[in-house]
Parts: sequence; structure tokens; C-alpha cells
Amino acid sequence: MVRTGGDFRVAINHFLDAARSRIQNSSDRRLGLQLAVQWVIEDQHPIWPPCSFAAQSVPAGGEPSRAPTSSPLLPSTPGQEDRPATGDQAGRPPAGQPFDTRFSSPSISAAPSPSAAPETALSRSDHDTSSSISPQADDAILPRRPSPSNGLLPHLSAPLRSLSPTGAPAEALSPTPVWEDESDSPAVVEPDLSTADVAGNPSISQAHPPAASDRDRDASATPRSAADSDSSLDAAPNASTADKRGEAQSDGDVDDSSDSSGDRASRPSSEHGELSADAEPDIEVVDVASEDGPDAPDSTPLTGAAGVDAVISSAEDEATWAATCTFFGHYVDRQSIAPEDCLRLPGTAESLRPTQLYDVFTTLQTVRDGRLELGSILAHEMGVGKTLLYEAIIAVRRLAVLSAAHLAAFPERHRSDHDRCGLSGRPFGIACACEMDSLTAAIADIVGAGATMLLVPANLRDEAFRKAQHYLFARVTFPSLGPLGAPWVQPFVRPVVFCPEKPDAELLSIARAELVDLKQGKPLRGSTPFTKLRTGDDAAKMLADGDATYKLGLPHSAATPPSSIVAIFSRETYTNQKSWFDRHTAVIRLRINNSANTVRVQVPGVFYFGLVVWDECHKVRQVGTQLFERLRHSFARQSQRPMLVAATGSPVTSNLGDLTLPLSLLRGTTDDHATKALRKELQALDSQLQVPATREAAIIKGGSLLRGIQRRTSNSTFFGHPITSKGRCETETLDCPVDPLYADAIAKSGRSAGRSMLEALGYDEGQSSQATPPNGGKSKTKKLLPQLLNLSTNTDIRQLELALHFPGLTKAWAALDAQQPKSALHKPPSIPTTVEELSPFLKKAVPGTNGMPATYAHEASVPPEIRRHLDDILSHSSRLNRLRTICHTASKDRQVYPADGRSWHEFAGPKNVLVFCRWPLLAFLVQLWFETRMSQDRVCSALLHSGLSENEREKLYKWFRTFHSDAGGNAKAPKTVTKVLVSTYALAGTGLDELKVANYCVHFGPVRDNNDQAQASGRVDRSGQPLVSYVYCLQSSEQPLDQLTVRIRDNRNNLFGNNGLLAAIVSLAARQNAASHAAST
Repeated sequence: MVRTGGDFRVAINHFLDAARSRIQNSSDRRLGLQLAVQWVIEDQHPIWPPCSFAAQSVPAGGEPSRAPTSSPLLPSTPGQEDRPATGDQAGRPPAGQPFDTRFSSPSISAAPSPSAAPETALSRSDHDTSSSISPQADDAILPRRPSPSNGLLPHLSAPLRSLSPTGAPAEALSPTPVWEDESDSPAVVEPDLSTADVAGNPSISQAHPPAASDRDRDASATPRSAADSDSSLDAAPNASTADKRGEAQSDGDVDDSSDSSGDRASRPSSEHGELSADAEPDIEVVDVASEDGPDAPDSTPLTGAAGVDAVISSAEDEATWAATCTFFGHYVDRQSIAPEDCLRLPGTAESLRPTQLYDVFTTLQTVRDGRLELGSILAHEMGVGKTLLYEAIIAVRRLAVLSAAHLAAFPERHRSDHDRCGLSGRPFGIACACEMDSLTAAIADIVGAGATMLLVPANLRDEAFRKAQHYLFARVTFPSLGPLGAPWVQPFVRPVVFCPEKPDAELLSIARAELVDLKQGKPLRGSTPFTKLRTGDDAAKMLADGDATYKLGLPHSAATPPSSIVAIFSRETYTNQKSWFDRHTAVIRLRINNSANTVRVQVPGVFYFGLVVWDECHKVRQVGTQLFERLRHSFARQSQRPMLVAATGSPVTSNLGDLTLPLSLLRGTTDDHATKALRKELQALDSQLQVPATREAAIIKGGSLLRGIQRRTSNSTFFGHPITSKGRCETETLDCPVDPLYADAIAKSGRSAGRSMLEALGYDEGQSSQATPPNGGKSKTKKLLPQLLNLSTNTDIRQLELALHFPGLTKAWAALDAQQPKSALHKPPSIPTTVEELSPFLKKAVPGTNGMPATYAHEASVPPEIRRHLDDILSHSSRLNRLRTICHTASKDRQVYPADGRSWHEFAGPKNVLVFCRWPLLAFLVQLWFETRMSQDRVCSALLHSGLSENEREKLYKWFRTFHSDAGGNAKAPKTVTKVLVSTYALAGTGLDELKVANYCVHFGPVRDNNDQAQASGRVDRSGQPLVSYVYCLQSSEQPLDQLTVRIRDNRNNLFGNNGLLAAIVSLAARQNAASHAAST
């Protein structure tokens, strides 16, 4: 086992001391640091016994009770390694102990029994520490994976062979050449993925031995021999052999040619290293306590065992479905996703599924429910279809306006002898505005005025425009509805991207508002000067002195119907660009006491929107941010507040307080007092749900407090019918132990990180881990908690994280340290790690020809500090060998795409791969590794980074989704290479639907935020994915830093379980909504 330095462990112990002190001295927040407290890591004695997150309780004013005996996560005392294990190797807990089937996180296997099948390749190494982990610690620290007896497939995992001090495997090296030599190993069996059935999923682990649970079901199964294991499907040719490029054999070379065993984890039920040039930095989960100021972390406990899917999942009822069918003219018994059961609205390009019709209706009927909510929060899981859903809401709003306009222009056409409209059928696709108690008329009257604002992250702005332009037609024709039976042709919806440098004139004109309902509470002082125009802060002071308020209304002279425009803003542009506010101003005249003169005051931001759609709203969760202030300004000052449709696949990451911002906008409670009160209510509900004594009352309260949120997962059903059509997803966690060659360097980096954490806590380096932290640990812990959770603000921790991904970096850093200049006037050489440092070199990449992507392995495009040490940095490691094996498997995948006329039409060749990295440097190094270490005839990679122009990105996406190339004449030749797209979570992890042309996704390292992982996995595991998809998570499970990252992620993953103790809230909220609707109709 590779042991990381004790200083890092001691630092964690100090942090836990401080956390416990804070919990002990703050009863109302005693669970606030429970996440960190539960993660236990120490060389000698654990500070806290490992325990289940949901089960641990803390007495008021005290700390969780200690178990009389407990086992450290990484034991070091003699004899500890020989303790017997409980539970079986397949991941089942001991008899009577339940296990959780909701997680895909890794666990450390217990020691196998003598009768167990032989271990195989992708999860353990010969120096694995699993045998030394006590079953108690294992069960408590990490959730168990489900066994195959629950319908889940065997887990793809394989150990890497132990290495000798020289770096060669302990056993004889296989003569098989490496894969990049273009010579396939005879031991590699090509998987027949086209004929796989449900019981034998097309997987790297197709030929793996059965896990323990399989042996329980089939006693006749016999263990495989060593000879059998050499022909596993995931076997990669010997990675220890030097390739043709003359790369020296490294001590870190590892062989992946063994079998795999263990349990395949279930797919997560739910989606920062780099920011684009115009992107706003993501707001982290640390929220703002009203009494602590903007920098105080939110110490409300995480919503532990409760699953967010259970909190806010949508539950349909027959009464609302019947009303939905009446509104859209749909048939009640057509509830499936079959084409004949779907409905296409006028002016749109795609049909809506019954469940989408239901959700659109549920959102729009809030205009007449008489409640605070106006709109909804679409919290559907990644890949379910949130984009199409909010585009449909935009379309129905416009259709309602057109229906009302037609009624005003041709009232006689709507008259009939019956109670319904005189127009036959549903010409507008919805109920006519003339019908009694019409929802259509209410939509047109309440939210029909004003343009639509679509607010998206900067990296999704162009894709949002393309999707809106595809789905929404610019004009719509209604046959026979015009004068004398002629067609009635009207503008429908035109999407417009707001560009500060060249704004759209029509958008500027129709979004401009006028002042209405101006009120001045008191006159200004008689001595107030009145000759100059007051602007900026001076104007704000004048308004405050005069106690003046105003409302904004839409001008009636707009030539273009405002509801026909969708203004697409990047979040950064809307938040920070003054040009938008400066172009929309108005002048208010304020009275002066005892004077006929007035003071002219200019107010900015005079614009009006009827519908605000906020996509990826989870990116900003803090109240008091600049974005929230802009939105609050818009909502509070309009004469009619806009309808809000907020879309997110990750509505909650830490606790229910994350919903404060969207819920406050949804309900129009945007003043400071109301916002803080709502936040405290949500946090109180979160805490009450975790206490058995208050849970029942909290469930009842939550039914109304969380009203207005809709959530469906890809596994949801609609009256028993599936709501999505996609291939299943197999999720795999692969262990990548640090190679012994780099063990000392990694341990040194760990000690440096530990010293930094000790210093941040205020400890002296020599202090005992049990010493009382300075000031009881209060102030230091409050500041350190968000740093620890982010794992990115500390330079030493970040350097340790980079080294775990590319251990060869430690050699490069050592060489650079030896070159430190003697003079302090010269800047010491260092490896660039930020996007700002890398950007000048990325711009010098060599452009590809014939549609191929740019390449970066050139002298001008690689920083000198990296170029001089590139062989060391890219030397073979277990993590890179895992990536090689996955790409090899993708190239052998022979699943056949459907014959549906799309770019992948009947394609059966090598499949595509997505690789996600946390930091820009990691993505850059992975790209260099592909270019210099992999055969370009087998694998072709591309790097997506923030320096690419819009045109360059579009070319890259086009290359990635092209499955056939020109072969002369009209012939098309299928591609023969596996295409790999490498990027960061910030750039490619959200919103890019077109990335489902890949069905392999690799998380190159663990991430602390389950949302990042789920969002990125959702690029391949989403509606419309016709193939079985595979998600691989690479991590060094023996390393404390990766253990901490995984622990943080898995605690947050508790929020997204399909089964949770908040399930009753769903049905209760649904019953309340159904009862309300029944009463209104």
C-alpha cells in the first residue's frame, strides 16, 4: 500500500477537532460540519468512529457519542490486517445489515474467503489494502454496492500487477506489444456487442468470472484458471513495453491484462477547473447565513438519507391529466412515448410526449391557481428533456397570445350555439381564448405581454440559440383563419442572441419599458439643486431621499409583438454588462419642497419581460449575488412580474436551502426580509426531516413549502409508461493505485498539503492532533470548511491532486526545483497550471485539415517547462493504462446504431469517448498523451478549451458527430477510428446534447461534487441515446485525498437516491395540487 505522509492525516484530525468544537458550541448548527466529521483518516487512532450519515445523531449542545472500539480507515497497528472480514466479496453486508443500492461509489472489498473465485484485473492490485480494512469501517465509510442478484451486472474492476523496484511487473513480462504499435494482442478477445442480451451486457467485463453472489446462485460455477484470465475482453496489450517512438520503459508501467471481478455499480440516478472567456465563475454550495454576512458558510446539515428525487419528484394524477388533454385536445388514453401518442404544436418542429404535455400544463396553470408561484422549477434529471420542455412553454405562451389576438380581430368567427368555440378542432393547438374560464385567456392576460428572456451559461449560449431556432418557427400559418377564409399568417418566435458589441435593434426596441405608477413619498429638500441630470449613485440617493418608487410597463407602440422574441443572454452578460442597462433608461422627475422645479433622475434597467427562462440555475445558489440583484430588480419593478421557468438537473447539492433563490423568484418574494425568511424555513425543514421525532410534521410542511418544483428521472414512468427511450447505462469505478516509483514523491506532497492545512487551522506543526484548536476552532473552522470542501483553494492540495492524475509531474517539479535561480530577481521556472497561463500556447495549435481537429504536440503550442519534461510527465501510470484500456474497448464495440437517418445511421464501427478532467492542465496533458502515445490510426482525439472561437467549436462538434466521411462520388465510408473529446467539467459537463454521439464517458479523476459527475455522465446517458453507454470513474482509492473527495461526493450523492425518507412529500404535494385544481374547475 502506498502510504501518504502523516502530516496530511494529522491535519485532517486537527480539522475534525475544530469541527467538533464548533458543533459542540453551536446547538442550532451542530450538524453543520457532519460531512467532514464522518470522514475519518488517521495513522494510529480514529478521532471519530465511522458511522452511517443518516444514522449518526448529535445530542443538543454535544457531540456524537464515541464507540468504545472502532477501526481506523487506514490501520497501521500490527495484526490489524489479519482480522476476519464480514460480508462477501460481491459487496453484500453481513446478515441482517441492509445495503444501499442507490450508489455507484467505490467501496473497499473485504478479504475474500478461501473459497472465493480468484481475483482479477481492474479493481485490486497485489498491494491493495482491502484485506486490512475492518468490515466495520468499510460498511460505515462507503456504501455497499448491490450484488448481481439484484439485477445488476458484475462490476468491471481489475487490479494492476505489482511492480518491482525497477518498474517492471514482478512476474515475467508478456511479449505482447503495446496497442499503439498497431499490433493487437492475441490475448484480446473482440467483444461481440451486437448480440449481447440483458443478462450479458456488452461490457469490458463480458468474459469475467462470476462474483460471489453469482456463485451463490449457481453452485456449479467453477473458478477460472489463470490461463482463462489471460484472454479477458478488457485485456490491454502489455503497457510495460516501450513503443516505437522510443519511449523509455518507465518504472510506472503497469499491465492491464488481467481479468476483472467484483460488482458492477448501478448507474447514478441523477450530472471546475476551467471557465470560458466570458463565463461567470460558478457560485459554490457555501451559502450565506443572514446573520453571518456574505462570507459565512452555510452550516445547515446536508440532506442525508433523504433523496431529492423523492422530495420533488413529479407524481401525476388523473384529474390533472384529464384537464391537460382538454387543454391540448389530446386523448386521455394515449399516455406512452409512442409517436402516435405524442402531439406537435403549431409552429414547432418536434412532438411532445404525454408527460411533457402534462408538465407544460402544470407550469402554465399557475397563472390562475391563486397561489404565490408563477411558473415552476423544472428539476428533471439530465437527459430527460428539460430544454424541449421550456421551449414548449415558450411556444404555448405565444400560441395563447395569438389565440387572444384572433379573438379580438375576428370575434364573430368564435361564436357558436354551444358553450365552446366556433372554430373547429384546436387550430392553435390549445384551448381557445374565448372559452369560459379559459386558461389560454389567463396566460395571454397575465404573462402574454413582454418578450421572453432565456438566461444560460456562457458556454451554452450558442447551442441554446441553435436549439431554439430549430424547434420554434419564425412564422406560423393557420389555414382558413384569416379574412374570408384565407390563411392567417403570423410571426411566431424568433430567437435573438444579445451581443453587447452588436445588439439586435429589434430586441432593444421591444424590450424597452416605460415608467408607470410613479410614487414619491415625500418632496426633496428645498435647497436641492435641480439643473443637472442625476445618474448612478447620485440618482439612487435622490430616489431614496424622495422615498420614490416606480413600476415598469410595456409600451403599446411596439411594431413587433414582444411575445414573438426570445432574447438569449449569457449569465455573465446579463450580470456584468452595463451596456444592457445603459441602453434601457428612463428619466423620473422628483418634486422639490415649496418649489415648482423638479429634479431629473435617470434610472437604468428599464426593460420588461413576460417570461424568464433560467437554464442551469443551480450554477448560482447564493442570494445577494449580482445575478440575483439583477433578477430581483427586474421582477420587483415590473407592473406584472414575469413567469419564471428555472431548469436544473441538480436542484440541491448541500441542503434544501439551495432552493432559496429560484423559489423566491418563483413566488415573487424578492425583498431581503422575505428571502431570508424563506431560506431559514427551508433549512429548518431540512433539519427536521432528519430527526425522527419531527419527520412526520416536516413532511406535511414540505408538501406546501416545496410546491412549484417538478422532477422526473430517466427511470420515471407516466401512468405506468416509461418517459424516455434510451439504452441502459453501466457505471464503473476503476482503481488506479499510485505506482511505487512515485510513492515517496506523492507522500512528500501529502506532507506539504498537511502542513498547509495545519497552518490554516492555526496549529504549530509539532502540536498533537488532540490539542485544543486556537479559539476553540470556531473562526478557523468556519473559514476552512469551504476550502476543504472545494479542495481547490489550497495550492499544496491542488498540486497533490495534479500529481495523483499524472504522477510523472513529481519528477518534473523536482527537476524544476533543482533549477531554481540563485538570484531572487529572476522568476523561478514553473509548470503553468491555469487557463490564463496555458492560453497563449493553446492558441498556437496547428489547425487540422479536411475537418480534423487541431493538434497541440508541437514546440510552439507546449509550454517550455512541460515540453522539456514531457517524457517524465506522460510516463506510464495506472490511470493512463485504464484510459488506454477503455479506448481499446470502445474501438472494439460493435453495437449497431439504428437506421433512423441521423449521422450514426446503421453505424457499427468504433465508438466515441468523452474524457472529463477537473483542471485545464489535466485536459491539456491528456490531449498530449493521446497525440504522442496512442496510434492516430486507431484513436483520434480533440481538446475542447475556452480559447476556441465559436466557429472552431462548431467545427470540432461537427467532426465529433461525423460517423461517415466522403469516399468519392456519392459514397460514404464509415469512420475507422475511435474519436475522443477531452475537456473540463465547466466547458462540456452541462447542456451539450450533441455529445450523445459518444457512448463512453471517462471521469479521469474523482470530483467532490456529485452534480458535476452526474451532469457530465448525462452527456452520454440521456434520452435519445440508442446504445448501451458506459461511464468509468478513475480514482486512487488508497490515497487519502481521493478518499476524502469520494466521501464528499458520496455524501452529496445521498441527495439523489431514488428512494428516500422524503418520498411522502411527493404524493402529498401532488394530492394538494390535484385537490386545488379540482376545486378551481
